[in-house]
Amino acid sequence: VLLVISCGASDANETSASDTSGDETAYAALDAESRDAVDRSPVPVLLLPERYAAEAQVMVGPRWLAVAYSKDGLTLNLHATDAAVNALSEEELQRVEPAPHRVRGVPARTTVNAGIRAVTWEHEGVAYSLEVECADVLDDERCAAPTFALSLADELVALPETFERGARRVGGAR
Repeated sequence: VLLVISCGASDANETSASDTSGDETAYAALDAESRDAVDRSPVPVLLLPERYAAEAQVMVGPRWLAVAYSKDGLTLNLHATDAAVNALSEEELQRVEPAPHRVRGVPARTTVNAGIRAVTWEHEGVAYSLEVECADVLDDERCAAPTFALSLADELVALPETFERGARRVGGAR
């Protein structure tokens, strides 16, 4: 289960069906199996930009979507699920510091664990996590700081029809 804590109000710049520059080219660059997975996704889909899409694999489950890419010393993993839950009490939530970053117009957090950078955020009841792993953790600028992960999260391509589908779904975490 993915736990994402997001604090703070969202604004008009949030991920939405209108934030879709490049959606057709990123989708078209996917292989047939990945396009089929996107078409069956139970959650609103964000894809890696076109420059990564041709090498990416998309998988779906009953309440999640995952996108994986690995090439030339860079591994990217994007996860989306509506099965995230709030595991903190109201008192604990009061003590949580506001998310220090913003991606896609919403509060976001970054972490690093064993050299793997991650940025997490929530949008419309769906928790998203983008992980960036480099073969050369110490010398690869993409993993030396959160800048690349934050920038890539903002570049993710929203597929409008999946956000419309997601808005109609019942359930999900809120």
